[in-house]
Amino acid sequence: MNVLLPNFWKRAGLVLVIAQDVFSNEVLMVAFTNQAGYLETLQTGFAVYFSRSRWKRWKKGEESGNVQIVRQVFLNCDGSAVVYKVEQRGEGACHTNARSCFYRDCLGNQIMSAQKAGWKENLLCSGKILLPNFSKNFGVADVVVQNAATGKIIMAAATDKAGYHTAIETGLANYYYSAQHERWFKENPAGHTQTIRQILIDCDGDALVYKVDCDGSDCHNGSESSFFRTFTGQQVAEAPLCAENQFTAETGVVDWLV
Repeated sequence: MNVLLPNFWKRAGLVLVIAQDVFSNEVLMVAFTNQAGYLETLQTGFAVYFSRSRWKRWKKGEESGNVQIVRQVFLNCDGSAVVYKVEQRGEGACHTNARSCFYRDCLGNQIMSAQKAGWKENLLCSGKILLPNFSKNFGVADVVVQNAATGKIIMAAATDKAGYHTAIETGLANYYYSAQHERWFKENPAGHTQTIRQILIDCDGDALVYKVDCDGSDCHNGSESSFFRTFTGQQVAEAPLCAENQFTAETGVVDWLV
């Protein structure tokens, strides 16, 4: 079967993967995968990632038994990120035994049970907030932007320390564009900003979820989400400015994903 390939060349052979609960739309974790892991996910139907610290491919739950059965895969507009819609099995997605790695908000409030402590540091900024581990990823943290009302993932982005502070102080989504080394407030094509309703931080402090209010199209291609295509190329949302992904591969695909 011919499938779309993410743009693995944009991030040194890796792409960002957002694991989202297929039933509740809860963001469970953020990780990376390489081309071999991506194709293995499609072939087996189980989430496979790539560890940057161990520099190896790994199947989620291979030791804990907390596997993720992948029910659908979406690619974003430039192929730099994918969403795995998963059925989480076992105790949860996080090594802390929390259901989600995003079990705390930016103020340190624990929103779900976690039996083990995750990485955290307190920083004074308009009151005490948790500071992401910006040093882990060259001064930035990955951001999953989620529609607060529908749970739909709108886009994947990044922010630096100054942008994170600005987002908290203003309540407006603020991102960092690494390629041009500039910070920017998100405005969709209609000029509407994204108002943040909640910020969640993951167990390792290297990823965030911005739950935002949004109105209309929030992707540069005119779609309400940048994740408007499945791995087969099927377009699931209107994207009038969409350009075709030129990277494809021939591979076997597990029955329940077809």
